Amino acid sequence: MTTRESDIFYMQCMVFRLAQEKWKLTGELCSKIFSEYHVMEFLSDCYDILHIGSYECILADLEEMLANKGVNLGKIN
Repeated sequence: MTTRESDIFYMQCMVFRLAQEKWKLTGELCSKIFSEYHVMEFLSDCYDILHIGSYECILADLEEMLANKGVNLGKIN
């Protein structure tokens, strides 16, 4: 694994944990959302621009991306 791949993986893990905590979801449900909406791919594809911000900013960008896809995070539970 390259340093870049390791950095992307770390960011994906951190954002997953932040999303799970903020959205108050089980790991299973959060994983389902991440899988269904290709969140890990989004984070990987956009890494170059996302990694310059804080994890809170990355999560805000992710929430915007999901909202644009019609996901209402307030009604997930």
